[in-house]
Amino acid sequence: MIIGAGKAGTTSLHHYLNQHPQIVMSWPKETNFFTREDYMDSLDWYENCFADRPGMRGEASPAYSNFPRRKHVPQRIRALVPDVKLIYLVRDPIERAESHYFHKYFNRTESRPIEQAFAQITDPLDDPYIRGSTYGLQLEQYLEVFERSQILIVDNRDLKHERDATMSSVFSFLGIKPGLSPEHFKREIKARTKTIRSSQTAARASHSAPAQLGRRLLPVAVREPLFAATRRVLSPSGTVTPTRLSPEMREQVAGHFREDAARFRELTGRSFKHWTV
Repeated sequence: MIIGAGKAGTTSLHHYLNQHPQIVMSWPKETNFFTREDYMDSLDWYENCFADRPGMRGEASPAYSNFPRRKHVPQRIRALVPDVKLIYLVRDPIERAESHYFHKYFNRTESRPIEQAFAQITDPLDDPYIRGSTYGLQLEQYLEVFERSQILIVDNRDLKHERDATMSSVFSFLGIKPGLSPEHFKREIKARTKTIRSSQTAARASHSAPAQLGRRLLPVAVREPLFAATRRVLSPSGTVTPTRLSPEMREQVAGHFREDAARFRELTGRSFKHWTV
């Protein structure tokens, strides 16, 4: 179970794992099943998210590391699958927060300029951009109910730049042989430096019934290029290069993360020296 973090590579990892003959990853990728109060009454729905063939089941729902917005998720997981293997993808906290902002801005669920969006934060844990990068806080929720040996921490930079070795460690953690060539890991899903800001028409199309069905049925390697092409057609003037946080604002944002990042390093025993926090 890939529990997050959002904008840290969960879509790519879901895609890589789904190619393994011994692994059956969910469709949709993000079931968000354990965020539901009625999850135990919806087991048939959850079972139908997986193809009916033998193999280790897996899913990727970043909402599972969204405490305190989403509470009791680790307890619900343990109640149903106590021997679960948990994978927590992380990324430089500020880079992840920026990427989260870009995702919402390009989808037109965020209209504020980036500096304004981060300057207006009053309660860090009530802000999705900050909350999603509080890795120490999120990991603590899982360590209350799971053994540390059940949780693998994967750095986004390793998945991006040392992919073969990183995937080998993931398969080892899952207790299965890799069985795949490096060719299976070449594609990086949703990697971009320039992107399309959806027009109002494209934004409406993204939430339409056909789009929702496509997310449910199409493999990510097919779905993402198709959706990107559709955004380009429906948003002819939308190509932009993201504006990043200024050095001054980055320093202000870093203040929200320093204590939590120190706690995360303590819990994992890893330095994450390349992080800017």
